Amino acid sequence: MNKLKGVISIIGLIAKYGAVVLAIVKGLELVHDELKKIDFSDSVKPEPIKEVENE
Repeated sequence: MNKLKGVISIIGLIAKYGAVVLAIVKGLELVHDELKKIDFSDSVKPEPIKEVENE
């Protein structure tokens, strides 16, 4: 009976920490997908501010 409790506790630990690792991986995938949407290239430069004089 003692061995059975030990095996069950080991399975419980694996399940608990497996869920934590899975949540971390899913979070990293979400961050990766969101960062792919952002364009970090310098191809589009903002236009300089034009000064307008009032007469």
